[in-house]
Amino acid sequence: MMYIVLMSGILVVIIVSPVFSDEYTSGMDALILTSRYGKKRCVLAKVISAFCFSITMEAVILLVGFLLFAAGRGLEGWNTDIQLSELMVFSRIAQPLKCYEAALLTAFLAMMSTITVTGLTLLFSVLCPTSFVSIILAAVTYLAPMFLNPGSQTARRILMLFPVNSISVSGVMSVGGFTAGSLTIPLLAAVGGVAVVMAAAGTGGCRYIFSRHQVC
Repeated sequence: MMYIVLMSGILVVIIVSPVFSDEYTSGMDALILTSRYGKKRCVLAKVISAFCFSITMEAVILLVGFLLFAAGRGLEGWNTDIQLSELMVFSRIAQPLKCYEAALLTAFLAMMSTITVTGLTLLFSVLCPTSFVSIILAAVTYLAPMFLNPGSQTARRILMLFPVNSISVSGVMSVGGFTAGSLTIPLLAAVGGVAVVMAAAGTGGCRYIFSRHQVC
């Protein structure tokens, strides 16, 4: 399932990248920006459509994956410890975790990753002159953290916040959280926070940048 979610992130990059950059290429930005609602409602509609598409696609992928798994292996043992699973996917997790809890965490992290990728791609789309450049930059930013292997534990936790790494329940649950004085922030909460920030940045950034775009 993790690799399917990884590929869905690449699909989001490819489909969302042209949302704004194709308007620059085709010259439609001039028409949109000179229309009555072009600088506000049209931009917001594009952003909402991008998020709706990404979230719906991810929900369908998760639902189909769950149904296929249930059809192939059944639902017996849903309340047993995940460490007893024959798949050994979650063997690195030290905390007690039930199979249904692991399934819910997988769905949560997949959704947070999708939201983060969508917000990131929207920002590249509104900043880049063509969809090709947007796809390349967004894809590199999305995939690059997967190949980094820092030595310090803090750097590992930071890398786990990137969407390509945060889709791994085993990785998120095994590296701990962030500590600031007496306050400890679980990595799951940090991943959710990053998704919220990127959704807000994608929405606000697109509205601000596109509305102030200088038409040539």
